[in-house]
Amino acid sequence: MRILTSTLSIAEAAWAKADELTAMTPETQAQIDHLWHGHPGVRLMEVDILMAFEAREVMRLALHHGLSSPRGADAVHLASAKRAGVGVLHTYDEKLDKYAVMLGLKIERPYADQQYLPQSEDSPTDTGAPLDEDE
Repeated sequence: MRILTSTLSIAEAAWAKADELTAMTPETQAQIDHLWHGHPGVRLMEVDILMAFEAREVMRLALHHGLSSPRGADAVHLASAKRAGVGVLHTYDEKLDKYAVMLGLKIERPYADQQYLPQSEDSPTDTGAPLDEDE
């Protein structure tokens, strides 16, 4: 599986869930930055002037379809997905669902096939092993 996201995501990834109320730790920042620099599963799409015009068109098209206009950043993500012709746009933002039919996109929540044990400072080792629901 490959992830395609716009370069706007770099600015939006200002903190991880664990760091939400404080400054991001350097370790977390390094892990996130690795996604943008050479991770084989992530491809970035530049937000250039043409993308800005396409995002503006998404905003106007929404009004034409009787929907509220998406905010600028959301319009960029929607326009990026449409331009790239992705099979599915994964987002936790349920507000974007209403634009799926208008743009011919399938919009779903991100998911993982297995849950993993969270890392904690108290853990002697982190094996990254999947949770065994029978234990």
